[in-house]
Amino acid sequence: MYRDKAKINEIKGRKVLDSRGVTSVEVDLITTAGTMGRASAPFGAPGSKGDFEPPGYPPGGVDEAMQFFRNTAANNSWG
Repeated sequence: MYRDKAKINEIKGRKVLDSRGVTSVEVDLITTAGTMGRASAPFGAPGSKGDFEPPGYPPGGVDEAMQFFRNTAANNSWG
């Protein structure tokens, strides 16, 4: 049913600085059709831990999150 759909071709992750100068994560995803998507994961505003706020970075911070991405997510997310 989904044979003609684009698949993940490449995923690139990197550390970036958000608008407040705080280290964050940004990921680019490129499909076999050449389409690119980009997403970033800001840490969130100080004290804004509401019901729908995602958990923070692991204890090692952004560096540990990027290590997890490189070792796990990027290698297992191919379409």
